[in-house]
Amino acid sequence: MLQIIKKKWKLISDFNRNVFTLFSGVTIAQAIPVFISPILTRIYSPQDFGILSLFLAFSMIIASLSSGRYEFAIILPKDDAHAVNIAALAIFISLIFSIFIFCLITLFHDLIITTLKDENIAIWLYFVPFASFLISLFNILNYLKIRDKKYKDISCVKIVRSIFSGSIQLLIGLLEASPLGLIFGNIGSYITSNLLLCRKLTSKASISKISFLGIKNQAIRYVRFPKFTLPGELCNALSLNLINIFITTLFSISILGLYSLINRIMIAPLNLIGNSIGQVYYKEAALEKINTGNNISILLATIKKLIIVSIPVFIILYIYIDEIIPFLFGRNWSIAGKYARILIPLFAVRFIVSPITVTLNVLEKQSLLFYWQFEYLFSVIIVFIISYQLTLSIEQFLQLYTWNSIFQYLIIFILVLKITLKRSY
Repeated sequence: MLQIIKKKWKLISDFNRNVFTLFSGVTIAQAIPVFISPILTRIYSPQDFGILSLFLAFSMIIASLSSGRYEFAIILPKDDAHAVNIAALAIFISLIFSIFIFCLITLFHDLIITTLKDENIAIWLYFVPFASFLISLFNILNYLKIRDKKYKDISCVKIVRSIFSGSIQLLIGLLEASPLGLIFGNIGSYITSNLLLCRKLTSKASISKISFLGIKNQAIRYVRFPKFTLPGELCNALSLNLINIFITTLFSISILGLYSLINRIMIAPLNLIGNSIGQVYYKEAALEKINTGNNISILLATIKKLIIVSIPVFIILYIYIDEIIPFLFGRNWSIAGKYARILIPLFAVRFIVSPITVTLNVLEKQSLLFYWQFEYLFSVIIVFIISYQLTLSIEQFLQLYTWNSIFQYLIIFILVLKITLKRSY
């Protein structure tokens, strides 16, 4: 009994240290775009930011498919040789899929532009497959680092990526204010990040064990990830990113630009912080499950930390966001403060719930996670249809989207708790 308690205490202690390492790196990395945003909003127009958001929405959706989500399996096997074969498999799938998407975009380019009703995105569509491959590669390399518990390396890379992105966006923006600077800054930051993550990634001995047979065996062993996690992650990516496409379709790309400021200064930082906690939690939960048979201790500790961190932050933001945005970013962006206040309750709930959803992967309940993600996507589409049919204003659309999403996140939160508690007995 004493030995089990000691193991649980060590897991929680390691978890706290690793979370702090990633949290500090992500905090610095996200502080950089927030600090330079008041300059960028005075260089670039809401339309420029809207084009960037639409570009990223397509890139993120495609990236959610690219690797077959095999990167989630990288941390699971005990043998490093198995892990590198999984990584090689994920990279190969990502490359082939990106080439396939480029061919599709080339064939249906005009139809896509007509559907979106905005030609400003036309040239940038050709860069989407490349950007999605870079995002997918970043996720694969990131999980290899997590497997090795190289959390400090991950933090440093995120800081460098943020600095590089901001620098390019500022430099090109001062020369010519157009979406070029915003998009190239984003693409360049992923190229830099991937090169840095490749350094001292794993031993040459492990890399030498990559083989066709090894890749084939791991593809079969972890087939549940493309079978269940892949469609689930696609649904999740669509649920989070379709709002950018919906706003463009229902309203305008300039309104999307105003919404994108909220994403830049609030949603993206909070998502990255939550993802960092979730990545550490995923590793430690898997270890606790191996050592004790369940992961209830680390789950409850994680929920507690997320609640403690989120409550004061979101209360302050809710009270003062209307005053903060126009003061920092200029009066042209003041309406974004009203949009942000509508969305803050959703941000708070998502921040607490999203990191712990990987519990279902740890417990190999990917099918349940997929069913929830599909149901959430379906509900978001219903919100869009209602908004379109009733010609709702942007404020009404955001309110409907917010409360629907909160309800969906509460469903998965209860489901995770119920299944984990059941496994603990």
